[in-house]
Parts: sequence; structure tokens; C-alpha cells
Amino acid sequence: MTDIDRVLDKLEEQNKRLDQIEKTVNLIAVQDEKIVNLQTQVNGLWKKIDLYFSGNGVIPTMQQHQASCPRNQVKYIWGAVFVTALSVIIKFLVG
Repeated sequence: MTDIDRVLDKLEEQNKRLDQIEKTVNLIAVQDEKIVNLQTQVNGLWKKIDLYFSGNGVIPTMQQHQASCPRNQVKYIWGAVFVTALSVIIKFLVG
């Protein structure tokens, strides 16, 4: 084997390694995009939760209303809140 053949073999090996590195970098880029997408979705969900529980949100308003309601009506209101919250969580998980 001549020097040129050895150099060509080493270059071919380096080329294969570079191809593997390129594939790995592409996979990392795809995973990073998925992570960013999930972070955006989680932030959106936290904003919705904050809207429900903030000072003028749905939950404090219902709690204020609850003080003036008979006990049976309160059970139905909290049942509706539970069903709504459950459907939001299911919608988020299922997509």
C-alpha cells in the first residue's frame, strides 16, 4: 500500500465519521425543536391555569358565588369545574 492509498483510506474513514456526526446533529436538532414545542405548550397551559386561579379568575369568582349559594348548588358548580378541568387536561394530553 502506498502513502497515497493510506491517506485516501484515512480520508474515507474521516468522511464516514463526519457522516455519522451529521446524522447525530440532525437528530439533536429535531429533538431540540420538539423540546421547544413542548415548552411552549406547557407555558400556554400554565397561562390558562393562572387565568383560572388569578384574582379575577373563574375559581375565585365561583368561590365568591359559593358563599351565597345553597349547599346543593355548590356541589353542582364544583362538579362542573371538575369536568371542565378534566376535559382541558385530556385535551392537552391527547392533543
